[in-house]
Amino acid sequence: MKKNNFWSPYIAGIGLGFTLLAAFYVVGRGLAASGAFSLLAGVGTREVNPAYAHTLKYFARYMDMKVPLLDWTLFEVGGLFMGALAGSLLSGSFRLKFDKGAGMKRSTRLV
Repeated sequence: MKKNNFWSPYIAGIGLGFTLLAAFYVVGRGLAASGAFSLLAGVGTREVNPAYAHTLKYFARYMDMKVPLLDWTLFEVGGLFMGALAGSLLSGSFRLKFDKGAGMKRSTRLV
């Protein structure tokens, strides 16, 4: 029988719940990783076309930040990636694979 190296979903769920509660208490908002991608899109748009970027209401909150790339959400997403990588390496379940359809070539999927 193969050994199960995964954490208990109950323990992981409780840990994630307490982490989310702590984020609301400390920072005043949840752990929404999509904010990091919005931040990068807003900063990127501002760098490419500043006049256009300032017309977009959605990215307005990112336009006046002094150092937007030091926002905590970017570090959250980076830590999320590094933590997931470390967890999979420590559990021995890390596999480098490329998902694709059964009848699809790898090069077609990359394109």
